[in-house]
Amino acid sequence: MGEKVKTRMRNYKNDIDTNSDIIVAGDTTFKTNQTKEIISKNIKKTIQGGGFSIVNLEAPLQIGSSVPKPGPVISTRDGTAEIISSIGFNGVNLANNHSMDYGYEALQETVSECHSAGLETVGVGDNEEAATTPLVVEIDGKSIALFGGTQRELEVAQPEHPGPAWIQSRRLLARITEAASAHDFVFVIAHGGIEYVPIPPPCWQQRLHSFAEAGADVVVGHHPHVTQGWEQSDGKLIIYSLGNFVFDSSGGPGSECGAIAHFDLCADGTVDWNLTLTRQLDDQVIIDTEEKAEEHTNYLAKSGDLIKHLPQQPGYWQIIADQLYREKYSSSIMDFGTGRICGLIENPVTELDRITRGVVGDRERRVEQERQLAVYMQGEPHKEIIRIGSGLNSGTIPDYRDRVNTTEVEELLAWTGGGDNESRIDRTSRYIRIALNRLL
Repeated sequence: MGEKVKTRMRNYKNDIDTNSDIIVAGDTTFKTNQTKEIISKNIKKTIQGGGFSIVNLEAPLQIGSSVPKPGPVISTRDGTAEIISSIGFNGVNLANNHSMDYGYEALQETVSECHSAGLETVGVGDNEEAATTPLVVEIDGKSIALFGGTQRELEVAQPEHPGPAWIQSRRLLARITEAASAHDFVFVIAHGGIEYVPIPPPCWQQRLHSFAEAGADVVVGHHPHVTQGWEQSDGKLIIYSLGNFVFDSSGGPGSECGAIAHFDLCADGTVDWNLTLTRQLDDQVIIDTEEKAEEHTNYLAKSGDLIKHLPQQPGYWQIIADQLYREKYSSSIMDFGTGRICGLIENPVTELDRITRGVVGDRERRVEQERQLAVYMQGEPHKEIIRIGSGLNSGTIPDYRDRVNTTEVEELLAWTGGGDNESRIDRTSRYIRIALNRLL
């Protein structure tokens, strides 16, 4: 196993890497109305030059009805596997929070289509043992084990139940340790964290560190739909997010950007790596221009610096957690309003929301709230936001935020589009519309 990870990063505007051992790309789905060539020729060239290239297929085929869940339900177009294969990929990771959006039958059909197109799959299976089984590839006499895992939002694989590999599975951790003894290199593809934020929650950082400690040489993340920085843990490389490869998302300017990771596996057990910085422009993925790449690189450097200091600077994550808690999480765990007459004067909009909800019932909204709460209670990052947000608001945890770290974090949030981006006027208008819809 590699005890030291060499690192280098280049802008590939005029320098296409066409000879990497392992290539990993981020979140990917394909729309039915895409008519032009989705991937630029330069990117195809770099992917096709990999000894083994793998991408995160973020959604299943749409077969049957979707499962009850909060938030978006997504699928990918028919023929997706053939498109992925034609780009030059050899495999797909299917361990993610959307793989079960249409149930396990749809996921099985997606796996079958991938295999028919010549693609290997990793991260899902008929039970926990199958889902946590690594994909093993041989490159130039070197044996590489690749694992896929996801944080829990819907069902995950259990001893007698199908689904994606759960990132918190003890069996997954044990198999990483087993693979470290049996193979030359171990890669873990980890899907999770929080969307549209520039740094991982501390609990997710600790989770990915545990994989490095268990024996993984490289841990590569995605799910935030924006890129995030990286760090080394005992010489093992952790890239927190590659962002989007081909994905229709609506964050800040950073959601248009992605990164393709290239890894060269050296004879002495070390891993040499670099990134190709990409951008989605007019329904096509292209290599960043020199100007955009410099902007992206600066963002990644700042993200990486904050990540390295997260354990010593908890205020960084508190800033993000508090904003997200107030904007997105608190409404799923409590009713707005105080139930007091003075509440009509202090917070008329939230009191109107509470009163109309009580009069009309609004069972559909209540069920949606409970589904969202169920998701929050299953995922470590979500629970951490609720713990920190409620703790800061109630004064039950220390507040480490200050003007300096607030400025640093907000600068990066402007890039990713995360945090509390809804204005007071927009939020008030939204609650008024909800209340009126209940009464009319």
